[in-house]
Amino acid sequence: MTGIVHVIALAIAGLSTVLVFPILVGYGEGSSELATSMLIFGTLGIFVSMTVLAAIANQNYSLSRSFSFLSLVILWLVTPIFAAFSFMIFANMHFSAAWFEAVSALTTSGASQLPIEVTPQSLLVWRACVEWFGGFLTLVSILHVLAPGEFGGLLNTERQLKPRSASKTWLPNSGSYQRLIGEYTFITLIIACALMITGVDGLNAIMLSMVSLATGGFVPFAGDLDQTVGRFGQLVVIFGLFIGTVNIFWRRSIIRSPRAFFRKNVELNYILLGLGFLSLIYALRFATLAGGQISFEKMFDYFVEGLFSATSLVATSGMQTREGAIAVLPDILVLIIIIIGASIYSTTGGIKIYRLSMMARHALRELSKLIHPGSVKNLRFGDVVIDEQKMGAIWSHFILSLIVIGAGAFVISIFGYSFEAAITLAISLFSNAAPVYDALTPPLVDLTGDQLSWPPLDASENYSYILFSMLMLIGRLEVIVVFAVLNIRYWIDR
Repeated sequence: MTGIVHVIALAIAGLSTVLVFPILVGYGEGSSELATSMLIFGTLGIFVSMTVLAAIANQNYSLSRSFSFLSLVILWLVTPIFAAFSFMIFANMHFSAAWFEAVSALTTSGASQLPIEVTPQSLLVWRACVEWFGGFLTLVSILHVLAPGEFGGLLNTERQLKPRSASKTWLPNSGSYQRLIGEYTFITLIIACALMITGVDGLNAIMLSMVSLATGGFVPFAGDLDQTVGRFGQLVVIFGLFIGTVNIFWRRSIIRSPRAFFRKNVELNYILLGLGFLSLIYALRFATLAGGQISFEKMFDYFVEGLFSATSLVATSGMQTREGAIAVLPDILVLIIIIIGASIYSTTGGIKIYRLSMMARHALRELSKLIHPGSVKNLRFGDVVIDEQKMGAIWSHFILSLIVIGAGAFVISIFGYSFEAAITLAISLFSNAAPVYDALTPPLVDLTGDQLSWPPLDASENYSYILFSMLMLIGRLEVIVVFAVLNIRYWIDR
């Protein structure tokens, strides 16, 4: 258990350190009382976590394969609790609402109950920082547990991450942490600087850079995004979202060998093809809805907005350039896109393109065997051969995902949601794209004022937030990890 405590202490220390930026903003904007509360909370978090780390520094400990999975689940349960206490103190929220806010931020789901118009800038910065840290925590989980464990049929593209025996530690070393946080921070700063060059306010630029790289959906200012960031600012945010959809291992290989990178990464080709097609469809829809004569400049604006909407959906972000932008496509198509997601080993949610592609190829191979029973054909994804054991894991992940979404939608409907609202909310939360639910609200709801069957997320009952949070966490933890840890018979027989 010492190894699990070590991981949790590191996470709390990191999250407490991130509070430095909101504290400085708070004192700068004159919210000294809130900034002082943040300072006390962050200091206590760092003190407690450092004390725990110092207490176990001289102990020999490691995380076996099974305990590494357990530590991952506990990490994603405890860290949101710590963040929830911060929202309870800073925003005066009820615990269930604060827990939902923390989970939504850390899983990069993007839903928020903070009233943007009246919330202090320092608190908005903290909300963006938590989402940014959640993206980093996701990448750490990928590098040190999900990738080595090859959960849900995932590919382990860097085999050196995998311990050679169960007795060796699965704990990340300081060097790997430093390299990852260095890359993550550097890319964030590049996006922020690019946004400032396009004319975006400095604070908004920093918050948008953090949210977009984490593929989150939190918009830290009131009003439409396209009016705040402009045409070129949208392109920068698109770049940030796209980088977030890219497999973390690809970011390194593209520098070493660009030609081999594009040839071998089948998943990336699917993403680029999908983005191009969706962008064109969105642009045509925007142009059709606008009506009248369309100039070249207008068509370019529509294409940029279409590219933004397409990238936001593929990245499972849910950010919109303006209200109703995402919903110009049929609801079922939008839900299919976010439930698929993008790359494995990225901060995006969903089932992932890799799994969907392999299931389609496996199904086609089985159909072919009906005609040619003796044929032998390997399943490949790029240069990697996918064996039957991995295919079984992929199908298990897919079936469990559908079960979780179905069960979640059923329980949500008990809270008074219509069937369409329940299934939309379940898919949006599981795919870590919560803003899509509000984006797909039927126009009739706004016209009649009848929000009983499709209530906005910020109007939900406190007890329903617990279910919403669990759906987001299960989606972030690749679903099968949770069920593996809940295998009570395994823990009893140990």
